[in-house]
Amino acid sequence: MMQIQKVKKTTHERSDKMKQAYGYARTATIKQADEANSIEAQISRIEKYCKNKKIKLVDIFSDSGLPSQKILNKSALNEMLLKCIENKIEIVIVTDCDRISRNPTDYFLIRDILRKNGVELTIINKPSLNSQAEQNFIDEILISVNALNSRLKNRRKNQ
Repeated sequence: MMQIQKVKKTTHERSDKMKQAYGYARTATIKQADEANSIEAQISRIEKYCKNKKIKLVDIFSDSGLPSQKILNKSALNEMLLKCIENKIEIVIVTDCDRISRNPTDYFLIRDILRKNGVELTIINKPSLNSQAEQNFIDEILISVNALNSRLKNRRKNQ
């Protein structure tokens, strides 16, 4: 189970410097490793995004062959969260929100841990909106769609 504790809110004062980021990639199945969503493909998209946005990519963490239901047991994800807090990283970048989790509770727990520590979660394939309320609404829709997709796949697999 995830052992990340709530910590005091921090702010970063690096406006004159290049922002620093960690990337996170995950595949749930061996099959995904051969598809466009492979760890290598996700890392490539994260690196390209950072280069285009002039963000310093400090490190990339990955969990391979780990279904999103096991989110709280993801060693690379937990390590990254702890390092975000310790190293005062400003951004975590993923290709899609379901790389964090398809489970809404887990996704929002992780997103809130990052926010409370002054870390922005950037999802490359998500529309960008102007207000926090709009961003929260889109997050809720996307993560709910991902949760439904996961349930439907499991149902088809069990039939």
